[in-house]
Amino acid sequence: MSERIMHSSINDRIVLHIPHNSPRIPEEYRHHFVLNDDELDKELLKVTDHYTEQLFSGLFKDCNKVVANVSRLLVDVERFSDDTQEPMARMGVGCIYQLSSNGKSLRTKISDTERQNLLDRYYYPHHNSLTEKVTKSMKASGKCLIIDCHSFPYV
Repeated sequence: MSERIMHSSINDRIVLHIPHNSPRIPEEYRHHFVLNDDELDKELLKVTDHYTEQLFSGLFKDCNKVVANVSRLLVDVERFSDDTQEPMARMGVGCIYQLSSNGKSLRTKISDTERQNLLDRYYYPHHNSLTEKVTKSMKASGKCLIIDCHSFPYV
């Protein structure tokens, strides 16, 4: 075993994956959504894993982390990008949501080009970062624990 691996810290072995912490929908994409501002705010309140970054970062200080920088309503980085592989796509909530949490229409139909642009801008960079952090952890310690960080509201 290499000396580098023997002297790695536990933090080198942990990657925090925080996919649904952000409520952010960039203004340039607001027109994709059919909900009015109040309805969209309520939907964001329901589907965002509020404070997960702060919660898990406080528990696991100095760990590698990958945090999605937009709301899952825009692009859900935890779904398969290919709707034929994503079981939830049949229910309108693949990586590009079509339906809200109550099953009503969430957004306008976007073109294949717009869909690809969203994937290229948000989905693939997120997964590239996750792969990079896991690879870094494996090189540093020979091990990696990915903690998928979510919160669950009291209903």
